[in-house]
Amino acid sequence: MSDDDDIDFTSANQSSRNLASLFHGSEPAVASPTVAYVPPKQPKKDSPPKIMTATAVQAFSLGADQKWTPRGKMGVAILSTDNTMFQLILYLTKTQHITSARINTSSVFTCQANNYLAFQDDGGINWSVMFDTKQTLAEFILQIVVAKAYLLGFKFDHIIQDIREGEGSILADHDSAEIAVNQYKLLENGTVASADSGEIKPLRLKIGKQQNGKAFDDALRGMKKSGQRITMIGKILYNIEIIRVKREKDARSSSITMPSEEQPTVERKHTITEENETNDDKNKMLQRINRMGGVSMLPNSNQTSAFTNPHQHQLPTLGDDDSINNEFIQNAVSSRSIPTATIPPPVQFVPPMYQHQHHHQHQQTASHPLIQQPVLYPVQQPLHDYNSRP
Repeated sequence: MSDDDDIDFTSANQSSRNLASLFHGSEPAVASPTVAYVPPKQPKKDSPPKIMTATAVQAFSLGADQKWTPRGKMGVAILSTDNTMFQLILYLTKTQHITSARINTSSVFTCQANNYLAFQDDGGINWSVMFDTKQTLAEFILQIVVAKAYLLGFKFDHIIQDIREGEGSILADHDSAEIAVNQYKLLENGTVASADSGEIKPLRLKIGKQQNGKAFDDALRGMKKSGQRITMIGKILYNIEIIRVKREKDARSSSITMPSEEQPTVERKHTITEENETNDDKNKMLQRINRMGGVSMLPNSNQTSAFTNPHQHQLPTLGDDDSINNEFIQNAVSSRSIPTATIPPPVQFVPPMYQHQHHHQHQQTASHPLIQQPVLYPVQQPLHDYNSRP
């Protein structure tokens, strides 16, 4: 090898020279582009889970002896990892977790009375946690429904999670219901925000008419009176509570329960004993009227005249209860359009004067009052003789 061959193996300090200098040493050197070093990409680390909701609860666990054991106050939270994995955890601190339960599309969460929520953890242990208020429980259930929606890829008609079962029979087609609805919408960042505007008013709708769409009708089917349910349709969540129910079969039979003031009153029929007592009272009253010489105004009375055997020098004797009949007799006399004199009680009845064919007798009869002051002395005025009447 010649000495010129050593030029090809120069040190790194002569990096400014290039291959062109080997063949054209007199030409100026042209700078060549440098190659930058690019390190290999490191594997992406898992992002920390995001807290969807967290609150304090009273926890209870079911032991092997099938007895509930109080576990004290602790926190409950739902964690989301890239909206692909969801987990419910019970914890004392951020680093001290008590148990966890992975949420999937078939996970069962049962709401119970007094704001309890029951579930089973990954180890097969049953837990029951009590929330402070029913509103806190409803907000926690909202996040469980959202987690299932992400796991289903939002390919569903509706998702249902009951909070309170209610009472009575379930709603069916053609039944009418009055409901209270709170609406929420799922935002792009995965949070849930209220979609209500202003005061919430009850809605009245009929099952099967699809007034709010088929999916909403399907969500109402199976609910009961006073029941509460969370349902998700698309990216809108509804907190539905049934207030009143009107059954179709009740409407057909016109047997809908009316308010107490509108219910018809049914008259009670008189018994045989009561009818006999009523007849006895009527007979006693007829006897009193006959003694006083009055005309009976009672229905079904067979008397044509009250003056069959008048006594000229004897006035009728009033009993203790005759004050009751005086008003009745006055009403009977007033119906005959005969003038009477207003006299303070007590009063005593004097037989009326009948009209005769002669005109002067009619004037004399009209001038006589039918009601007179009670006589307080033994001397009595003679009565007219009525035997000559027609």
